[in-house]
Parts: sequence; C-alpha cells; structure tokens
Amino acid sequence: MGILSSIFGNSKPTPESQYETLRDDGVRAMQMGETAYAEKCLKAALDIKRELRTVSFLAEVYLRMQNYEQALPLLQEISTSDEDTLEVDLYWLKHKANLANMPTSAKPVSVSPSNMPMSHAPFT
Repeated sequence: MGILSSIFGNSKPTPESQYETLRDDGVRAMQMGETAYAEKCLKAALDIKRELRTVSFLAEVYLRMQNYEQALPLLQEISTSDEDTLEVDLYWLKHKANLANMPTSAKPVSVSPSNMPMSHAPFT
C-alpha cells in the first residue's frame, strides 16, 4: 500500500475537490432534470464551502421544483451580496412573477426589484 501511495500520491480527496465534485454533480443533475439529486449535491457542497455561485445553482433548483419558499431567501442573499450577479438578477426577473404569486403566508418579505441594492437593480 505504501508503494502505491508513493506512486499515485495521496488518495484522500481535499475538501476543495469534494466541493467541486459535489457542485459539478449538482449542476449536471439539474441540467438533466434530476432536481432532487441536484438539491442534495448542492446542499452538501454548500456545507463544505459557501460560494455565491453555488447558492445561485441551488436557488435555480428550487425554482425548477417550484419550491419558491426555499428559493426566495437564497435569491435575497444573492441580491444583497457585493459580488456581481448579473446572470442571477436576470434569472430573478424571469421568475419574479412566480415568486410574486406565492401564497402570502409563504412570503417572508415583499418581492420587488426596489428591494435590491442599486448595484443589483434590474434594468429600468
């Protein structure tokens, strides 16, 4: 075993490589329509490393599952971040009608582009 380890290196995956594998598997599953598996992978990836792009993938999975109650806090987290999130903002606009039609008991806050910081406000 020691000889193989010295030849092929350390076989233990690093947390970073585990994160990337889970994130990439989640994105592939989402693209194939396997939303339950995509949710599981992306949540596990976020447990390892909280990255805004992965948060946006998970929000997209929830939107595809029509689970707006879980998508909304993630979208709000993304929209209030300091990072450039143009593609997320565009996706937000695309699904804004669905989010606005959520039952009022499920809405934690009002859904409006005016709630976004100016740097993330949609085109007006």
